Amino acid sequence: MQQWGNSFTPPSMTRNIVSAISSSTPPQTFHYFPLLPPELRLYIYALISSQPRLLQISYFPAHSACICPTGIPPLLLVCREARSEGLRHYTRSFGTRTKIGSAIYVNYEQDVVQFEWKSFGDNYVGNCMRWEECRMVRKVRVRDGKGEGEREVDWLVADGMRDLGGFEGLEVLEVVGCEGRNKANARGMKRKQDEGRLAVYMMRLKSWLLHDEGARRAAFEKRNIGHGPMPKLVCVDGKGGCERHAWFREWNEWTDRAKGKPRPSWMSMFTETWKDVMDDL
Repeated sequence: MQQWGNSFTPPSMTRNIVSAISSSTPPQTFHYFPLLPPELRLYIYALISSQPRLLQISYFPAHSACICPTGIPPLLLVCREARSEGLRHYTRSFGTRTKIGSAIYVNYEQDVVQFEWKSFGDNYVGNCMRWEECRMVRKVRVRDGKGEGEREVDWLVADGMRDLGGFEGLEVLEVVGCEGRNKANARGMKRKQDEGRLAVYMMRLKSWLLHDEGARRAAFEKRNIGHGPMPKLVCVDGKGGCERHAWFREWNEWTDRAKGKPRPSWMSMFTETWKDVMDDL
């Protein structure tokens, strides 16, 4: 009997596999998958695990636990071999300080995390979650819409972005819900004024990143609430053409050039930028 671990496939089976793959109406179930060479099966498992997912994390105070509607990755439910390979990429995470166990699995290298910030109440996310897991999060998404529950960036900025203080490994901060392009086009002549304000800010940004300004740096250090690299800022809906978040391009360019240089907390810089540049946008 043909075994999973045996890479030899009889010619008759090979013809059946080729026929199933090349069929004009591919079957919904691929019965010959266990007969594929182990190297190919492992490659397919890795390919599936590399697909990014959006994880919406909420806090359930009554049970002191984080919940996520996304569910367990299907790869972990297929078979023993698939689960074993899937666990090389997915980690059981988002336990809390009082409840370590969790049914949430995350691929820290690929998945994007979107917290329901207000579900954490008066606690910061980092105060509810375990610090070692906060440090592993690479990508976070926040909303910048018009609705009551869509203005998450404003809500975070009002508290100095302290909710992100524990995410020391953060590499990408995504912003969604933006309608800045249409709003900017409707302003007409006011756009030139905004461009002037943006140009002034860019000069300050370059100075922050490339120089140690003494008093300014000391002021930042007093309210420094996090360390680690400055994340890349991405406007998901604008796809590079959003005028509301046009300063993201300069932020990303200059933070790349400033890698390794002493600098203030990126959360302090982001807070000041958002308040100065975005007030009238």
